[in-house]
Amino acid sequence: LDAIRESRASGERYIVMAHARTSVVDREALFKEVRAGNPVVVFGDTSIARGLVDAQFDQPLRSIDSHGVEESESAYGLFIDRRGVQQVFQIGEKNMATAARLAYEWAAERLKEDEAGAQDVNTLAAGWTLVLQRSTFYDLNPHGKQNIFTLFYKLSNDGSTTYDWWNIEFRHESVPGKQAWGNDWRTADMWQKVWGRYNGLNYFVSDRDPTTTQGSTSVGVSVGTSAGYDGASVNASMSWSYTTSDVMINDQGDTSQARAQWYHNVNENQNVGKATYVVKPGATMRVPNGTTAPYNKWQECYQIQWMDPNFFVNNFYKHTVWWGGGTSCAF
Repeated sequence: LDAIRESRASGERYIVMAHARTSVVDREALFKEVRAGNPVVVFGDTSIARGLVDAQFDQPLRSIDSHGVEESESAYGLFIDRRGVQQVFQIGEKNMATAARLAYEWAAERLKEDEAGAQDVNTLAAGWTLVLQRSTFYDLNPHGKQNIFTLFYKLSNDGSTTYDWWNIEFRHESVPGKQAWGNDWRTADMWQKVWGRYNGLNYFVSDRDPTTTQGSTSVGVSVGTSAGYDGASVNASMSWSYTTSDVMINDQGDTSQARAQWYHNVNENQNVGKATYVVKPGATMRVPNGTTAPYNKWQECYQIQWMDPNFFVNNFYKHTVWWGGGTSCAF
């Protein structure tokens, strides 16, 4: 506490980490730290860290593996950078030492980036404002690591009094056991999904990319809206690309269900399956005008399956992560 008081007096920024019980943690103190530009990470009862700021991302993290083992959120971090962008960290790691290390590394990196004034390249896209960056890490030794970094952008000055538009940039990373720990577990399959009609919502996926692709070394992703479409008065899109060598992409989305969904079939016998691989699909979600924090309402899911060719049976391990309630997230 003395060190924090000295840092406050000198204007230094610092990382606040606490193991919480609702009966002993001062929410007002957490609120002041967040508003002062200091990363706050809460372990244990993470509900105490929710609702601290307007439009805060507050969906709890859930996961389940192929053995039916479920994990709930063990740590939640929040940081508001100098741009006003909300940055959230969530993890389901049971080992508290590992969870603390990952949380500290996340917070330290956010401070470093913020002090340097770094911006993600897509924050410069015309008309789109980055609102939320969410980071989630799972260490699933010996099978692999599932890392998820998702960016949420809102279209400004869209000219519509009926709808708002949000772009979602998925960055889904698999670090197979072969890469992480030197064993022979490889990445075999990866899935991503966002569902706008979940739980009776009236959201609509107005754009998504890529579509089904095979035999390409890379794919381009372009998502957004056009003037005259659903009442928008501007042309606004965002674009990026990612490599797909030895990967087959199946577009499993369904526009009638407001669902964007992809299956990346990774060739586990090639380098793409043995080393770290990141997929980056994207979607545009149309929501009713004035909707606050729609990312707290839709369902969003990620899944990776790893395989070890040295086993004759039980050589696959699958891990699913989701937000948005329910007992699971089916692909």
